[in-house]
Amino acid sequence: MTKTLLKSIILVSFLLLFTAFPLLAAPTQQQIDQAIVSNVSKTVDITLTATGSETARTLVIGESIGIPGKDVTVPIGMNNVDGVAGANVTVLYDENVLTIKEVKTTALTTTASLQTNTNTPGEILIAIAGAKALSGGSGTLIDMVFTINDSAKSGTETPISFKEADVFDATPKGIDVVKKNGKVTIGSACLKGDLNDDKIIDVKDAIILLQILADLKKPEDERQKCAADANGDNNTNASDALFILKKAVGLIPGAPGKEFSDGQVKIALENVYGSEGKGVTVPIKIDKFSAVGSGEFCITYNSSVLRTVKVTHDNDVLLASNIAQPGVVKIAFASGEGLNSDKIASISFDVLTDDVSALSFKDVELYSTDMTIMKSITIDRKFISPLARPQYNALLQNFPNPFNPDTWIPFQLKEASEVTVHVYSSSGELVRQLELGYKPAGLYVSQDRAVHWDGKDKFGMPVTSGIYFYSIQAGDFSAVKKLIVLK
Repeated sequence: MTKTLLKSIILVSFLLLFTAFPLLAAPTQQQIDQAIVSNVSKTVDITLTATGSETARTLVIGESIGIPGKDVTVPIGMNNVDGVAGANVTVLYDENVLTIKEVKTTALTTTASLQTNTNTPGEILIAIAGAKALSGGSGTLIDMVFTINDSAKSGTETPISFKEADVFDATPKGIDVVKKNGKVTIGSACLKGDLNDDKIIDVKDAIILLQILADLKKPEDERQKCAADANGDNNTNASDALFILKKAVGLIPGAPGKEFSDGQVKIALENVYGSEGKGVTVPIKIDKFSAVGSGEFCITYNSSVLRTVKVTHDNDVLLASNIAQPGVVKIAFASGEGLNSDKIASISFDVLTDDVSALSFKDVELYSTDMTIMKSITIDRKFISPLARPQYNALLQNFPNPFNPDTWIPFQLKEASEVTVHVYSSSGELVRQLELGYKPAGLYVSQDRAVHWDGKDKFGMPVTSGIYFYSIQAGDFSAVKKLIVLK
């Protein structure tokens, strides 16, 4: 879009009154010093005032503070927007220090039509237009978002200034304004990976990062947030902990953000069984474990059924876990050489009541030893108390299936009853009758409670390969399923 065309666009109506956004008075030295020390990117909070007289119109570019490599927002606003309906503005900046990322409307101009041209480095052409004028108030009309270049020198200032600025009412007729330029003050950047600010990147920094990822602690300040993004990919995750470990021992890490080339990785839980007042342990297992360098994930469960006691892991793995929130276990881990077994960790629970609880993965992120992203398949399981009373009767699939020589047949009872299981050949001939006797209501699904069939007929002879059927009779309940003997 040409500059001439931009100037032909008239301002869209601005909405809402602004709540005293900082724009006119200069920031104090204390504000600047505090921002630089904390590595914060912000617009300094200052008060809008008129210039010269109470009726003077002042169009202002704000004064902001930022750090190299991060975004900083610089606003353009007015102290009196009454009757304003449009504007054409050209803004100049130093392209060696800043790169324009976007220009956007604000709460005051949320319904405005905004057009910009940022094709020329160091210059931004802005046109904003609408259907009706504002009716008083002061505030920010436009936000310009810049990225501060990594080479920007800390402690310096770079100007943001008007080259041209024309403001119109709804007729359209020009409105006289006084223009006030702004600037961006460059704060000091953090040392990536140095979370404890001792100017050394080592395992202590990785431990702090894993604690942050597991929500055991919050970042102390903006400097620590900046340092936590150790690999500089604008994300903070377990791959940054692995980056720190590799950097600490002098290894050259791989490029972050790429995708693991060796297919998908399966991370799985196991079904566990227990009863009220007892303890159970749930292992967390993963395949392709030697290629796994780091990761983070949550395990969710029913806190009315289970209570987390602890998380244990291999000493060769650097791991942080958070069990403070009922119903959630958060885990973050890193191992520079890859895992040495398929078990990442184990979670110990106390069983609070005889019931069933889902055990599920949430927010899984895994990275290989060269910090590439690993696609994961999660396998959720359950905790089951055999004494839990199910809502309905059921005959479940035998396991294993196919099998040789024996198998287990699980079932559940809503009410206590006499239970008998029959096994039939594919032609309908009775092969075996298993009398279980009187069984209380409950779940008979684990290997120590399910019906065991040794694969032999009523004469004690092993049956041949083929398809068989098994049925259950429990009071008024009956059901049939198929099984396979494969020799």
